Amino acid sequence: MAAGDLNFQDVATPTVRLPGEHAFEANGIKFTYTISGKGPLLVVQVPGWGVGASYLRHTLVSLEQYFSLLYFEPRGNGHSSRPENEEAMSSEHMAIDLEQLRLHLGLQTLMLLGHSNGGCIALGYAARFPERVSKLVLLDHQLMGFRDPESWERFKRARIQDPVYGPALRSIRKNGDQ
Repeated sequence: MAAGDLNFQDVATPTVRLPGEHAFEANGIKFTYTISGKGPLLVVQVPGWGVGASYLRHTLVSLEQYFSLLYFEPRGNGHSSRPENEEAMSSEHMAIDLEQLRLHLGLQTLMLLGHSNGGCIALGYAARFPERVSKLVLLDHQLMGFRDPESWERFKRARIQDPVYGPALRSIRKNGDQ
């Protein structure tokens, strides 16, 4: 999917970021998000498989004294609407939805946190729009394209000597992951 295939909104001024529930529409989908806390805005990407934001809102409540947490509900989750085409429910589509959120908020960059599949979505956004990410926090995240153990094994074998990935992969191997 090419970013050029989508209609990106052009927002000239930032949207006021008040605590509470908010919504906006992009590409025929209604997106919802909740803001709570105080301090710099940290976007929390919720997993895209239907679990919703409530578990993260309970888990991350202590961060609200340092950050304004924006819990972004991806398409088909929470009160965000679902596209008619089921093929448009991929993590890649949801990563591009973060760009719609950034534009809606009128921000130059996003500070992102993602857990599990939410981390996969946040990482996909960072890979597609690296200049739009100021900070990225991944908690027990997934990787796009690594759904089966064989793909992880292929990744490790191909990169074990790589100067970027190799040290971490060798450390994993030493700590019991073969």
